[in-house]
Amino acid sequence: MSKAKHTPGPWHIGGTFNPDSPNATQNVWGPRARPEDQSGELVASKCKPANAEFIVRACNSFDDLLAACQAVEAYLENLSSGDLPGDQLREARELYHRPLRNKLQAAIAKATGGTP
Repeated sequence: MSKAKHTPGPWHIGGTFNPDSPNATQNVWGPRARPEDQSGELVASKCKPANAEFIVRACNSFDDLLAACQAVEAYLENLSSGDLPGDQLREARELYHRPLRNKLQAAIAKATGGTP
């Protein structure tokens, strides 16, 4: 997977074509140079409105979701090496920590283009 930089956010929707038609489309734009600008860098064109909204939501939340996953993963790593008594620590690792850390590490890898 490419490590190329993506267009920074925030992304937004701009322009609706054929708004009253079942074939309505919208464009997805990168950040505006100035708040009064109507558009920025064209990121995706002629998307179905639901897809355009999904793209914007996903891209604008990416950094926050990745940071949250990384913080939880780091917390679990620290907790796993903490002061719980042996039996409780083993049980917590088996039931909660390992499965959750595996999911988090896979999601982080997918988000950053790495491998889990």
